[in-house]
Amino acid sequence: MGANTDDGFIVESQAQPAEEGRAATLMVFLVLASDETEALGLVEADHPGLEHRISSSGPEIKAQAARLGIEPGTYRQI
Repeated sequence: MGANTDDGFIVESQAQPAEEGRAATLMVFLVLASDETEALGLVEADHPGLEHRISSSGPEIKAQAARLGIEPGTYRQI
């Protein structure tokens, strides 16, 4: 991928429950970024303290981001 090419990423962010027996909270974000590091960094900046991971990436996700009007270097919760 070239420096001027953005790609789409699905980032899953999970918060561990405060109380035992409760389910963990999972948030899913559609991110348009130049690479995995930027994608994770964008979400981490607004949601610190959660566990973030890339669950998927590729041109089909980039196309979905474009349909939703997501600009490069931004994300939207889905």
